[in-house]
Amino acid sequence: MLYIKPPAKSLGALKEMLFADLRLDEETFASLQQEKLLSLTELYHSQNVKLLARLVEKGVTIR
Repeated sequence: MLYIKPPAKSLGALKEMLFADLRLDEETFASLQQEKLLSLTELYHSQNVKLLARLVEKGVTIR
């Protein structure tokens, strides 16, 4: 889903898309295996996926 969504302009906009629009659970997302998620992001060439990689690298903060 993230790959086909319009490009987010910032990490904040991406978080809004993930947790409000797509309704992902923040705690579950934060518990994902970061290494596997980052290796998957390398396979896709879109702004949203690049921002997702940055978000994972920085660590997701629960609101």
